[in-house]
Amino acid sequence: MLNFKKCYNLKIITIGIAIIFLFVNVVYSTETLRLEIGAGDDTYQRISALYKEKKDADTPSSLSLYGEAAFIRPESPYVDPLDEYFWESWEEFGGTTYLSDKVRESIIQRIEYLLPQQCEILDLMSGTSSCVNIKHGRRIHGIGLTANALRQNKTLDSWEVLNINKNPHFMLNKKFDVVIISLGMNYLVRPIEVLNSVHELLKPEGIVIIVCSTNLHDHRKIPDIWMYPDKYGFKDQLALTKDYLEKTGVFKTEVIMDNNRIDNFLGFIVVGKKIVPLDNKLQNINAKIVTAIQGSI
Repeated sequence: MLNFKKCYNLKIITIGIAIIFLFVNVVYSTETLRLEIGAGDDTYQRISALYKEKKDADTPSSLSLYGEAAFIRPESPYVDPLDEYFWESWEEFGGTTYLSDKVRESIIQRIEYLLPQQCEILDLMSGTSSCVNIKHGRRIHGIGLTANALRQNKTLDSWEVLNINKNPHFMLNKKFDVVIISLGMNYLVRPIEVLNSVHELLKPEGIVIIVCSTNLHDHRKIPDIWMYPDKYGFKDQLALTKDYLEKTGVFKTEVIMDNNRIDNFLGFIVVGKKIVPLDNKLQNINAKIVTAIQGSI
């Protein structure tokens, strides 16, 4: 018969070794950051920026994955797609002419079950309206291209103007349970970079909901890869959107609506569930251990 006391002591020793290993890992990581950022300057923003910079450097870009030609407008191949002209009439097409009330309500009902009763939601590429119900306990922040359109959106609790085609590596000072990109994916010229930024903004277990139209958009502003996905080896825009998510390596995809028609709307809905990399999980464990140790000193 095994000696219970010996087994118990062995368990304690094993746990102690694990804690020491993790603690050493934390000290090493912290010292590395201190040396790279600068002694005495360990603000959250600087550390977050450094971490994101390193991650972005290790992540393939949209251009390297699909080629530069993929994100040029077919009608104007020599115009920089990041120029403001690329978005000059976004307000015109940003909410008032895209969806009827019937279509919007149908989309809202299709994604409602994915949204917690109490949660923080980011409506990315927002316009004059949003595809989400207002409920007590929900806070909805919008990011869009024009202040005039965002002011008209009564769903938003707060908003800010940002061109994510020019600033795909954007950062905010808060995390979200859900990010919704409705009727905007087809305009992105740096989709991989934007989705990686979305991943950073999501809380653990967070999701991104992508609502796409395949027939309602301004063709003058659509990149070549979205207009002609078959040229790049994709069956359709749904397959392309799934590939965007999968190429980031940080989302697990699920199709909620597969190329259905609702009134005058033809499109699909894809959900990306956040995958937390192992090194992030270890960092979270390390942080908890350090906090516990500091609290006991």
